[in-house]
Amino acid sequence: MIDRDLARRLGGRHLLAELESKLGTVSDQANHSVRLVTSTVMADTLAGQHLIWMLANLLARQFAIVHKIEIQIPPNVAVRSQAVLFPIAAAKTNLADAIATTVTLIAADTIEVVIVDSADTQVDFEVFIGYDNSSSSAPYSLGVYADGWNLYVGDPSTTPAMTPVSAMPFGPYFAACIAAAEVFKFFRKLKAGAGSFARNVFLSLWNFQVADAWEDLPKTTDIPVYIPPFYLAGAGAVGQALACTLAAAPCEDMYVTVIDHDKIDDEGTNLNRCPLATQEDIGAMKSVLTAECLCGRSIDVFIHENKWEHYLDSNNRRPQRADVAALECDLKYPIIVSCVDKNPARHALQKCWPEYLIGGSTNGMGIEVSSYDMESMYECLMCFNPLPKVSSIEEAAARFKGLTSEEQKNQAKQFGIDLDSILQYLDSPECGSIAENELRKFADAERAPRASVGFVSVGAGVVLAVQLVKYAREGRSTFSVDLGNSIRFNFLEPSRFRWSKHRRKDKCECSNRGRDTYHRLWDIS
Repeated sequence: MIDRDLARRLGGRHLLAELESKLGTVSDQANHSVRLVTSTVMADTLAGQHLIWMLANLLARQFAIVHKIEIQIPPNVAVRSQAVLFPIAAAKTNLADAIATTVTLIAADTIEVVIVDSADTQVDFEVFIGYDNSSSSAPYSLGVYADGWNLYVGDPSTTPAMTPVSAMPFGPYFAACIAAAEVFKFFRKLKAGAGSFARNVFLSLWNFQVADAWEDLPKTTDIPVYIPPFYLAGAGAVGQALACTLAAAPCEDMYVTVIDHDKIDDEGTNLNRCPLATQEDIGAMKSVLTAECLCGRSIDVFIHENKWEHYLDSNNRRPQRADVAALECDLKYPIIVSCVDKNPARHALQKCWPEYLIGGSTNGMGIEVSSYDMESMYECLMCFNPLPKVSSIEEAAARFKGLTSEEQKNQAKQFGIDLDSILQYLDSPECGSIAENELRKFADAERAPRASVGFVSVGAGVVLAVQLVKYAREGRSTFSVDLGNSIRFNFLEPSRFRWSKHRRKDKCECSNRGRDTYHRLWDIS
């Protein structure tokens, strides 16, 4: 028996009503099953194992959405350790056991996992990884294929029947994200007009273009993945996905400074989206999990278990590597990757005026990866993420008073507010009272939990890794001046990427004092 109460608690963030304008509600009586079928051609390739490991990882985090996962992999396929990033799972003697162990480590008693030899049982959703000419009796079936930077998701009958040769995880990981999204949308019942399912989608992460056939996608080759020393600010869901992607890639001589002050919360509600966290990691530091993954792939890591602002004072930490420390003495931070999720933290990063700043974020079912390039015409991280306006106590009190009694109770529960104190304040306002602190909680809009889903966060991290790798290789041209400074993808409409432009705001510090500081730091005339 699966633990449905635990599943609903762990899946709280992807069960929020915020998504119900696009997707249906989840029944407590549902019993959704998925079968993962890996073709013989795919199972023994690095691309195939990248894909099935990440897909199993993501499906195992769909708490209260997915209830059973069947794994059908050809027998005696050896595990490629570079594809399975959990050491306990990678130690298994065959791939099927490694994938089943991955699901169990994440989901524990919330999802049943079964290894099967054939498709004898009826399931609700069947995913064919690689071309498979067998028919499916499932109500919905999906074909998935990837090689290097390119991927296919759609009708199983038109899945490319080729053997992938690339060691790059980019296409496989993003294909896994789209496939996991299709499962999520199917079981959550995508509403009419709210989006579409992926049918014959050929995408390339090399140029973010779509094609009508696999042969029309860019012909890419494996390139050594080298990135100069950089700072990863934020080791939550997006930051961990970036780390996963780099750890799975053939990297050379990489040095990462990982900075995060937060833990996988004691309730485990981060598990639905942090791809490196398992049930055993509840209460663990996010920065430590991220560092362990990178170190396990021979990537050198400096770890700081606190906020960026705390890191900036070298008295707060152990010494950095000599070359990095020398730059920091001159207040130079060449490459910062922003994976923080609060605007004050984003402002702190931008005010260091790094030579290059790139960031990834999520919003509902959409991802956005942006370059905050001070040498471009586009926005910096501050003007793209303005600080929230602080409501006065009187404004907050008026808004709270306008709620119904039931809404007041719900808001109090959601924000951890002392309802009796606020109601007393509304009857007899007193400055400096305890109730003012409670109203400030209500006024802080950023405290409101937002819907978040694992495949969205991982998708953002994958695209962020892609753009970081391309920047290290090609420079600023990875974000075209003509196309814009942001690349977007929405899993509700998984047919293409979109570019957007956000021009710099004249009133932002980056348009005057910040620009001058940047030019002085980086010797730009």
